[in-house]
Amino acid sequence: SEGHSEYQRRVREAVVSTQSTGLQKVQNAATRFIAGRRSLFSTSDLRKKLHFLPVKERIQYKLCLLTYKALNGLAPAYLSKLVQRRKHKQKNLRRDTDVSYLERKYTRYCSSKGAFSVAAPAVWNDLPKPLRDSASVLSFKANLKTHFFKKAYDC
Repeated sequence: SEGHSEYQRRVREAVVSTQSTGLQKVQNAATRFIAGRRSLFSTSDLRKKLHFLPVKERIQYKLCLLTYKALNGLAPAYLSKLVQRRKHKQKNLRRDTDVSYLERKYTRYCSSKGAFSVAAPAVWNDLPKPLRDSASVLSFKANLKTHFFKKAYDC
């Protein structure tokens, strides 16, 4: 459907980091405006004070939230079909026995790396296990923001 393909296109475009540079400039300008500062000041400390995630981390936050919802039946079915939990393998590797990981899809095309089915497992699998195993959306969202906030600002 029209909405489905448009949504996939937006997710794909949002994940491509080269496009986030322009969005980061907009966020920096908004941060300065909210704080009443001139453009001479660095925005990193202002964003931290306002609890704003930088654009790259904000995109990863949204991607992880969509993934959590897809895995727990809280997202549209077409999104849920795009991510699959890793199946238990016979190898005795620690990472292979953890079914909270997602099956990764690999692509050699740069344009496909922003697709939800490719980007979501890559970002999801980098999350700590306790975060991936959150019991509710509310706890997941709170802990996810804390995770990306610490990652962005080295807290």
